[in-house]
Amino acid sequence: MLKGQRTETVLAIGLLFSVVMNAQLLLPNPYMPEPVRMAHLVETASSNLIFGVFVGWLLTQRHAFAKVAIVQGTG
Repeated sequence: MLKGQRTETVLAIGLLFSVVMNAQLLLPNPYMPEPVRMAHLVETASSNLIFGVFVGWLLTQRHAFAKVAIVQGTG
């Protein structure tokens, strides 16, 4: 897991999702004209950023049931 504050981790995961999943749209493509490619880049990068932030938030959340299981297991 990434070390750091929760906010930094969530933003790093969001940016990672956004950049990695849209890197192919940065290169010229003979099948997609440049205006369409740039519009699609903005569209998919923003949605992947939101999705990555949500996934990062879920992965960094501390759950009460995990603490209960540890306490019950040590008794």
